[in-house]
Amino acid sequence: MSLRLYTTEMNLKEKYKKDIAIIMSKRHSNGGDLWATKEKNIGKGSPFSTKEVALMLVELGFKKNDLIIKDIANLIFEHLQSDGRFRIWDTGAIYPCHTIGCLRVLCYLGYSKDKRLTKTFEHLLNTQQEDGGWVCNKFSFGRGPETKHSNPGPTLEALDAFRFVDTATINHKRIKQ
Repeated sequence: MSLRLYTTEMNLKEKYKKDIAIIMSKRHSNGGDLWATKEKNIGKGSPFSTKEVALMLVELGFKKNDLIIKDIANLIFEHLQSDGRFRIWDTGAIYPCHTIGCLRVLCYLGYSKDKRLTKTFEHLLNTQQEDGGWVCNKFSFGRGPETKHSNPGPTLEALDAFRFVDTATINHKRIKQ
């Protein structure tokens, strides 16, 4: 590998210092702290929602030990329910795609082996659809035959999160072949 092609974490942060500054300048743009709303909704404000910014910062070289990453992770963990699902706002339904998205972000932030996520991984394995994927139960445009199958977005995000763990160590009720 050429030394020129190798970029360290510090080089990434230095190289993209202006981009990072722009992202950081929007920290309160949704009304609350850490790209959340004042009600702590972490999924609103695309492309500057808490969850999306977390992934941007990881891509820009931030790690689990960076204070901003710890703060974001703590905010996301505040939304974790006792059954392993995530409620990303105060009212309304808890959708599988919200749980999957929060889990995936926390995995990228370095928390995939955090014991608090055990029930979330178990929940996903226990709610996997017969076709092997996951479905988000929000159908803004109505229901039809196509809504009886898994959705590509939640399925791909769930599979992405599972890359971070050994599923053989997770207790679940059924195993997909």
